[in-house]
Amino acid sequence: LLVGNHQLWGLDTALLVQGVYEGTGTLARGLAHPFVFQEGMVSGISLDGGRNALEVFGAVSVTPKNYYTLLSEGKVALLYPGGIAEAWDEKAATYRVVWPDPGVGGS
Repeated sequence: LLVGNHQLWGLDTALLVQGVYEGTGTLARGLAHPFVFQEGMVSGISLDGGRNALEVFGAVSVTPKNYYTLLSEGKVALLYPGGIAEAWDEKAATYRVVWPDPGVGGS
């Protein structure tokens, strides 16, 4: 499991995935907000016969089931706990940790 914090617009993710792949031969599978898979998004560019660019590079929608599946299959999962809110925050220079509500999903 790789955990990080997004920089502005999540542009750092492609560099991280590429670096891990070139250094280890392992594809880090990103867990992405469902919003970024929608048509019209920058990441919604179709590649490889109409597939979403993120899917071509191994990303999956961030769900508990997908997270569990990746880890149970021994895959490298890439997770940004701040998610899309952190990536699209125009005040990216001001870092803050966003912890989930402890009542959601247990502790």
